[in-house]
Amino acid sequence: MADYGIYAESTWSAPGLYAAGNHFNVTKGAIILQGGGAGGQSSQTQITDNLIYRWTGATQNPWAGIACYNGTYGCSDHRWTGNNIIAFQGGGPTGTAYCFDIGSNTSVLQIDHNHCRQSDYFINMGSSTASTIQVSDNTAQTLGTGWQTANLNISAEFLGNTPVVAGPSDSTFVTQGLNATQWNIGGVVSRIMRTNASGATTVTDGFGGLEGLQTTVYCNDTNTTLQHSTAAGTKFALAGAVNYTCPRVGATITFVYTGQWREIGRAN
Repeated sequence: MADYGIYAESTWSAPGLYAAGNHFNVTKGAIILQGGGAGGQSSQTQITDNLIYRWTGATQNPWAGIACYNGTYGCSDHRWTGNNIIAFQGGGPTGTAYCFDIGSNTSVLQIDHNHCRQSDYFINMGSSTASTIQVSDNTAQTLGTGWQTANLNISAEFLGNTPVVAGPSDSTFVTQGLNATQWNIGGVVSRIMRTNASGATTVTDGFGGLEGLQTTVYCNDTNTTLQHSTAAGTKFALAGAVNYTCPRVGATITFVYTGQWREIGRAN
């Protein structure tokens, strides 16, 4: 048991790191890329086929299986594939656990064919806009809270993933960030977007539109308003050109992406 398996500190940008076939049982994180600093991005890693455990006595908050944290210069050109991460959420450790944790300014990242078990979340993403991130063909079991964190306003694609369906906090219902005014609908393909507003909140964008993609917004409050717009891109085109405010908890409104998020039905 150790704090870290591999820790690339901030004075090293970690270009060309290849980590494969390892077994880690760690208290703080298995493979942590803090690179960047004056050297630039943390870049060009291949992390594959590792078996990663969170030690049952761990108190690190948050804990991450594989992470890239550098927010100044970002993380770029990584592929993390075929890893098996067991985080023992609720099984002894304290603090939030992520199988994958990436910071702001991340781009060109592929996370695929991994298995995540007993974690609070499959992935955490930094709050600023990122690009060219694909999370595909992964599996998950016994997630404590959800497939992704509340940081959903990030330009990323989720394709072909198979998480366990355990209720409204998991993959079927993706809860938006508290009072978020921009959503990442395209990043959570074929999901129901659950509103999450404690006060009056107007949502202006549904990022990540893919032609033909459909999604349903489930009203979990009566504080959320979807703003109508005629602008092309990721805006909402609502029936009657009128903003939509959730009329009750349980109401739904459904959209298809055709150059805008265009309303095709509602159940008030």
